[in-house]
Amino acid sequence: MDSPKISVIVPVYNVEQYLPRCIDSILAQTFTDFEVLLIDDGSTDESGKICDEYAKKDSRIRVFHKKNGGVSSARNTGLDNAHSEWVAFVDSDDTLDVDFLHYSFLDIPDFVDIVFLSWAKKENGNIVYEMVLPDVTYDSGSLHKAFSETDIVSMGVPWGRIYKMDVIQKYNLRFDIDLPISEDRLFFYEYIIHSSGIILRSHIGYFFRVTHQGLSSKKHSGELCEMRFDKLNKAANLIKTELGLSPREYFPFWLQQMRYVSILINARIKNVRSPIARILLIRKIFYTKFDYKFYDKQGKDMRKYICQKCGTGLNLLLKRHFVLYNLYYSIRHLIYKLK
Repeated sequence: MDSPKISVIVPVYNVEQYLPRCIDSILAQTFTDFEVLLIDDGSTDESGKICDEYAKKDSRIRVFHKKNGGVSSARNTGLDNAHSEWVAFVDSDDTLDVDFLHYSFLDIPDFVDIVFLSWAKKENGNIVYEMVLPDVTYDSGSLHKAFSETDIVSMGVPWGRIYKMDVIQKYNLRFDIDLPISEDRLFFYEYIIHSSGIILRSHIGYFFRVTHQGLSSKKHSGELCEMRFDKLNKAANLIKTELGLSPREYFPFWLQQMRYVSILINARIKNVRSPIARILLIRKIFYTKFDYKFYDKQGKDMRKYICQKCGTGLNLLLKRHFVLYNLYYSIRHLIYKLK
């Protein structure tokens, strides 16, 4: 099939148990003008063989076998070989609702270049959480409002949406192969900078399988955590500048920054034994990396809003009362150890 409407890219690595169900859910789509790119990233189980068997049965499937390079490398291989107007990413242990593509392409205005569908988490086959989005469209003049009116900043994953290939190719957007954590969030940030319009839909079209062995559960080095922090922060600041975000619209990005600086601190001090050295290192990271001045610069109403979202203790923590911050960290660490 030449020039399909959309390419569905599936990175595959050692998922023989879940892969057939994933592929079947894609092939069952009521919208049929698509191709499936299965990227076998050096699987050592039967995943590669399963991909080949499906390709023999359905001409819409193309399989690429490559040396293991990680999920970013696999997704990039898919982007390099996609020749469609749109692209979607599906993780190989997840599934789609049969109308995922139908609702993705339903009445899309010309200015829209990303469409989000609602999604649900599944654990042991049961839905444990649903993210239901509002039915709303944002054009270039209102795109900045999406960050305060919706929760898309927290949705840094690449799946559950479709992207326009023109934007990806024009700005040479790819997943960062040097960043094995939050590389999908970075791709989303870099894409949204160049977006001229987005649609959110309430239809639940994507089912994410909960796993307790993913990257997010692994421990990473301080260097890697710092690289993640710096790249995401740079991209968030570009979004803030390019779209002219107000403090309320920028707040979700700042909240993510707070989360990642906490992770960075934990990674950096884990091998530091001296209490004094720990305090000095935490202080250095906190004041050189975290945009704590953002809080002080906002008006009374905005500071009240931030405290409501983050906890009233933030009012003290962000006014250079560093002893309180260190006490807070120590208590939290102690509670974690006692669990």
